[in-house]
Amino acid sequence: MQITVDIPTPLFGQSTEELARRARLLLVIDEIRSGHLTRSDAARALAMTLDDFLIEGGRHGLYAIDYDVDDFKRELDVSRTTDAERSDGGGSRCRQLAADLPLPRRRS
Repeated sequence: MQITVDIPTPLFGQSTEELARRARLLLVIDEIRSGHLTRSDAARALAMTLDDFLIEGGRHGLYAIDYDVDDFKRELDVSRTTDAERSDGGGSRCRQLAADLPLPRRRS
């Protein structure tokens, strides 16, 4: 499918190929955020490897994994329970790993 777009004057100095590449990238990123596309589908649509797409998407604030903080806390609770039941004492390692993780920024 092709779409024709009027380009604002301040962008006239850029190549049409670069503008088209950026427009496609930002469109699929928006589709991911809207829940209409997966990251792997987006990478395929842009003829990129998933790794390359995740790196490029990260430059635009797209996390590699869309994981809600509340979901993470629930998973951590389950993990702690499972680790506490194990005899090897893995629970302390799990807590340490969780403490070292940065919290994602909330989208407004």
